[in-house]
Amino acid sequence: MNLFVHGIMYGYFGLNDLIGDTDSQFRAVWGGRITVLQCSQFVFALSFITTAAIQNFLGHECTETYKTTAVSAFVYGSYLMLFLRFAESKYGWFARLEHYLSITFRSQSKSASHASKTNINTTMPWQRPGLSLEKRFEHACKLVIILSHAATTEELLTLYGYYKLVNFGAAPENSDKGLQGRDLYKRKAWIEASNLSPVEAQEKYIEILDKLADRKRSKASSQAKTSGASSNIGKASKMNDPFVLYPIKIAGMGCYLPKRIVSNKEIQQLNGNDDFAVEATRTGVTTRHFCSEEETMITMSAEAIRRAADSASISLNDIDLILCASGISHQTIPDDACLIQKELGLGESGIRAFSVHGTCLSFMVALDVAGSMMNSSSKYKTVAVVSASKASAGINFTDSHTAGLFGDGAAAAILTQSSGTNAVHATFTETYGCGEQYCQILGGGTHRPADNPSYERLMDKFQMDGESTVKLIGARLGDALDRFIPGLQFGLEHLLVNETKHIDIDWIVPHQASGLALDAMSFFGWPQEKILRTLDCYGNCVAASIPLTLAYGIKSGKIRRGDRVMILGTSAGVSFGGMVFTF
Repeated sequence: MNLFVHGIMYGYFGLNDLIGDTDSQFRAVWGGRITVLQCSQFVFALSFITTAAIQNFLGHECTETYKTTAVSAFVYGSYLMLFLRFAESKYGWFARLEHYLSITFRSQSKSASHASKTNINTTMPWQRPGLSLEKRFEHACKLVIILSHAATTEELLTLYGYYKLVNFGAAPENSDKGLQGRDLYKRKAWIEASNLSPVEAQEKYIEILDKLADRKRSKASSQAKTSGASSNIGKASKMNDPFVLYPIKIAGMGCYLPKRIVSNKEIQQLNGNDDFAVEATRTGVTTRHFCSEEETMITMSAEAIRRAADSASISLNDIDLILCASGISHQTIPDDACLIQKELGLGESGIRAFSVHGTCLSFMVALDVAGSMMNSSSKYKTVAVVSASKASAGINFTDSHTAGLFGDGAAAAILTQSSGTNAVHATFTETYGCGEQYCQILGGGTHRPADNPSYERLMDKFQMDGESTVKLIGARLGDALDRFIPGLQFGLEHLLVNETKHIDIDWIVPHQASGLALDAMSFFGWPQEKILRTLDCYGNCVAASIPLTLAYGIKSGKIRRGDRVMILGTSAGVSFGGMVFTF
């Protein structure tokens, strides 16, 4: 029996080494079967040893002595534990077993969740029993963005004042002198909160969050419930597989980050306000990259594509289509994709090249466009999708709310057609034009050209109404997620993507909007360790944020072939978008 089982096991290891990463389905199916077979052998052996021990104890004749029984039990027990540890490190056997055992329980709990007409759990994370005041406050601060739509402006200012007092102490005397607009109102809120102790401020902060949670429970957003999502789940594939939307594969990725690394201290110097501190703004950024004069969106894009092509082991001449998905442009005319094609040395190739513009969601939208084109036409077998950002050109460094948020960089992906398990399974996009003024750059278009009398220099700089943005997102995001994949706003496991197929999401690659936005994802029960972050060292790189973070996840070894990945984000406009694919 030992020889039989070990022969199968070592045969599997040999085939696995030969196949490598090209067939994750082989590893997923046969790896589990080998584990069951090996464990069955151990269980049989331990049962035999246990029977022998009982026979000895009862005084019956037995060929096994107490000594040999004890030694055998130790050897097989140790071997079993070592093998299970190997199985866990190789393909997460414990996690799989736990998932299978708890599938029924989770299905029932999710059904109960969907029966509710709200998109909020009965018990909020900060309301869980046994938490200290500090932990409750920490959870509440992370999730305030999701509940902000239910708050009045006065309540939001009060929350801001309490937060500043707890984390930065009492406001400096006369610190509101010279401030205007929302900066003045926020500073006054901080000054008023300074009459409290930190403990009192934490308690009052949580009291307000409790009220907001009650409002959200009692009054779900009717606007979000009646609006229709633009969602596709496995409908377009030529493979006749209801789980495959586009049979495409990310064959390789490449990145380019500018050489200059900018610290928060430099941002504070550019701001010119001695009281300004980037760390106090909750951006979540420690360093970011800024372009030199020689580094442009075109040169960065071209270098990212070269590196992606090397990663995919293809020649640049193998590319059938270049999609620029940068959201912002190098110049107005011609299209950036043409300039990138020329920079790659392909200016006379005739390779089709054009741009897809979806601001921060441009990369995801371009993947959707590329998948559709590759699925409907045999002309496009290899597609390069690239996103670049030179956000530093549009930063208003005197705006303390956004000065430290953005960074520059580029990332590209090479897409090829797939006949295996690699595929795009679902996409969705929703746009709410009512938020068009919340994030904008007014200049640069035909509406306000530079020679227009109404033109002002700051029209070329990024402007954001943060309060209105988070209110809109908080009011609509949960329901939008549920229209994308039912149950997604309650967790990442056992999600129903069509009438029969359930999946788990292994990794979330979000747009790196801000530290506050990334922290708030825990509201949906998504484990923080599954949410990839590059914000602290790259900043918000606009359209390049998602592909830069995806490339980081792959290069770091976190995302492996066969993993289910969800890219997700929001963009100016305001739009929500997401995509689920098997890498």
